[in-house]
Order: sequence, then structure tokens, then C-alpha cells
Amino acid sequence: MEYSNNLPPEIIEIVLLKLPVKSLLRFKTVCTSWNTIISDPVFTRIHLENSNNSPNNNDNLFITEKGDTERGFSLFKLEGGKLHADRVSENPSGNMVILCECNGVLLLRDSSGGVNNTSNYVLWNPSTRRVRCFNDPYGSTVNYGLCYDPITDDFKVVVMKRSSYSIFSCNSDSWTEVEESRSYDSVGWSGVFADGALYWLFCFEMARFDPETDELEALRKPEQLGDYDEFSLGRLRGRLCLYCNNTGDDERGIRIWIKEKNSNDWEAFVAIENVPTDPIAVWIYVDSFRIGIVCVFQLSRQRRLLVT
Repeated sequence: MEYSNNLPPEIIEIVLLKLPVKSLLRFKTVCTSWNTIISDPVFTRIHLENSNNSPNNNDNLFITEKGDTERGFSLFKLEGGKLHADRVSENPSGNMVILCECNGVLLLRDSSGGVNNTSNYVLWNPSTRRVRCFNDPYGSTVNYGLCYDPITDDFKVVVMKRSSYSIFSCNSDSWTEVEESRSYDSVGWSGVFADGALYWLFCFEMARFDPETDELEALRKPEQLGDYDEFSLGRLRGRLCLYCNNTGDDERGIRIWIKEKNSNDWEAFVAIENVPTDPIAVWIYVDSFRIGIVCVFQLSRQRRLLVT
């Protein structure tokens, strides 16, 4: 039965844009007009932008769990200053592992391997339950990443080899291979999408992929990495960050730097001393009263450390 009301569609859309994704999925069944509004790609894009720009928005963490017969996923959320774990029962396509994320979409890969050295990939949106399956025809992937081109409204998967990289466009449903004049480390790391670009950190340099131009460029290695044993890239509230572990004999600590926009300079963000062990995740935590850091350690104990 069609739901009738006297509110104009513009007002309904404004109200729906303020709701969380879980509520939107439920309200799609209210009536045909609501389903049309919520299913519109433009509405989805605006809702995502509003969520990313919200001062109270906190990132979530997906963890792959290995079972006896298949892999499952758990979603960790920060709500009200507490860490909540929800089991995600749906496995979108077989024995998949999480590679990386961009704008709420996960890039998965079949951990059992593909036929003739190809890789079976899946793009999965856990909120909308939409799935996109495709293969990497080139094989021998060194590094990988997922990014979004706002100009063409296109998600792109980038896989890097030693001397070339390939781009899968969801809009064209096709791969494009680009020869590269330089080679990158064979480390199998996933890229981090932040500040509108895709980044990788290697032993001696960084790489940046621009989804609007499909160009890959090398960047100098951040100077802050000189005295640290372990380091990686991450994203904190949409910004590219550099995360380092100090693993000296006397103490263990964490240092986080935030990359300046439109430059390769880094600003010190936080230092955490006397960390008992390497965390599996680091969040920026925001509520009405404070901004802080949450470090999550062993999953079995769900232990955490808050630094304000």
C-alpha cells in the first residue's frame, strides 16, 4: 500500500538525510516514494558526505574472523564512549578476506586464490548489501587499493605490480593497465584512501594515486620515520595519518602524525607512552565533551586504552 502524506518530497528528503543507514534500510519498505528517494545514488552520495563531515561521526572497524568452514566478519563501533562488537553474518561471496575500504565500501578477495593465477575480487557495501564481483586478469599483484572519483562518481580498484599498475573502473566495468617507469616494493600492503587520493607507504618512499587523473606519483618518505621500527599509514577522520611504534627496550610508545593538505608536510598529532603491546586499531573518538584516542588491543578481552 502506498503511504500518503502532505509533506513535499524535498522536506522528506531533508529528514531522511539525517537518519542513520540502518534506519534508511528499514524505511525503504514504507512506501514506493521513500524507496525511490533512498535508492537514488545522489541521495546516497549526499548522505555519505554529511556523515563524513559530521563532528560526531566515528569510524568503524571490520575484522575478518576465520571459522571452520568459512570466514565471517565482525563490526566494531564506538558509541557513547564504549566499544561494541556486532557479528556480521552475511558472507558476500565465499571465503573472502578484507583488503581495504573506501567511503563505506569494502574491497574483498577470495583467500583460496583464483584460476590461472587470477584473483577474485568483490566490492561489498555492508550497509546496502550491494555486491560487485570481478576478476583481476593480470595476476601477480604486489599492492592494491580502493578509491573514489567524485568527478565521474566512480569507484576504482588499483592493483600494483613491480613495474606497472592496473585500474578497474566500476563505471566501465573494465581494466586499464599502465606501464610504470619505476618499480615499487613487493610488500602486499593495501592503500589508504584519504584527502581524495590513494596512498601507499614503502620502505624508502610513498606512492600517491589520483583517481581523477589515474596517475601514480612517488613522494618522499616522511622524515619522522627515521627512528621508528614499525610504521604504517591510516586515516583519522578523513585525513591521512602516519602511525609509528617505538619498540625500544625500555619503553613502548605510539606516535601519530597528520599529513597537511596539499603538501607533503606532517604535523604531530598525539604521543601515547607506555603502550603494553601493539594495538589492532586506533580511533579518533569524539563526543559532546571531549576528543580523544581509543587504542584497541586483544579482541578476546576487548581491552582498550583511552587517551584524552
